[in-house]
Amino acid sequence: MALVYSLRLTTIMCALAIISMTASITLAQSGSRTGTSPSPQAVDGGASSGQATGSANRRPELPVGLQGYCPVCLIEMRQWVKGDRRFTVEYDGRRYYFPGAEQAEMFKQDPLKYVPVLGGDDIVHFARTGKRAVGRLTYGVIHKGRTYFFVSAENKQLFKSSPEAYTDVDLALGGECIVCRVAMNQRVPGVPEFSVI
Repeated sequence: MALVYSLRLTTIMCALAIISMTASITLAQSGSRTGTSPSPQAVDGGASSGQATGSANRRPELPVGLQGYCPVCLIEMRQWVKGDRRFTVEYDGRRYYFPGAEQAEMFKQDPLKYVPVLGGDDIVHFARTGKRAVGRLTYGVIHKGRTYFFVSAENKQLFKSSPEAYTDVDLALGGECIVCRVAMNQRVPGVPEFSVI
């Protein structure tokens, strides 16, 4: 009898621990995003923060977006301007450099306007193979205010000849509303103003 009671108590305690962990994880995940896209994180690109530099305290280095060129200058001025590490913003798993605080602030206010589609990976290659490949800066196009990069001149030309075939390839479910699909079993096109990364 005591053994049965002990096993039931252990089972209940394990269940409570799992529920507690799940609630903590859910809160942590929901608290990490505000609005509809990941919040850009300004990074101190200058002097050290005084933390120990041992490998246990070091964050993995994020890849640099656009090879260090400023995405704001590219969209707003149609110019390739090298960024400065002192003005760094982390967004969606990449670091972006800006020539000054003004451009970094513009990026933080509306990052989706400036980041390359699919993080700079070739959207045509992704549509055709289902695999990601890093686009080259020499094969870029700005289409309807968004920047696209491709692995080859051929893919760039395919996109230019039929952009509507590729512009929504990076959207989950082809841009349809996931809630409508699951809750109502209906296929309803999503609206860009209510997108989530």
